[in-house]
Amino acid sequence: HVGGAQRLERAYIALQDAHRAQTAELHRLQAEARDLSKYKRTVASQEKLIARLEALVKPALKDAHKGRVADSELSALRAKVAELERAHADAAGIGTEEHVKLVMRAEQAERRATATEAEMAENARKYAREVAQLKLRLAEKDAQLMGGFGSLANLALDELPPVVPREPPEPSRP
Repeated sequence: HVGGAQRLERAYIALQDAHRAQTAELHRLQAEARDLSKYKRTVASQEKLIARLEALVKPALKDAHKGRVADSELSALRAKVAELERAHADAAGIGTEEHVKLVMRAEQAERRATATEAEMAENARKYAREVAQLKLRLAEKDAQLMGGFGSLANLALDELPPVVPREPPEPSRP
């Protein structure tokens, strides 16, 4: 019976080893499940952030479309100015009153074209600044999601502290 007892002891030790291995594997899988849950929360947070940024960019895209429409209007106004200038050049034989009206229409069309052009340039600058700000915010949020600016639990739009501009160094006096 000594041989049977040794076999039972070896079987018991083998069962203990198997139990330890299964326990270690269970702990590893539980840790992996916690990580997976954290990744799912991060993905959900990123999807919300992307939706918010898309909502912010959508009006800028609409305004850019309006700018293209204004550009075509500007081209039409320029063509009208050119037509009026040609009519003005041909107006040498026309009566003075008609000539004055044509000149006034030409000047008015030129002013509208200049105003539209200035408005388009200002809109282009405005939207370029807005796009740059949105890109910066997106980069900050990406960094925040990666753990660079705080915990993911604190992630929300507009929660970064305001940027305080640094004072330029005072020039040295002789």
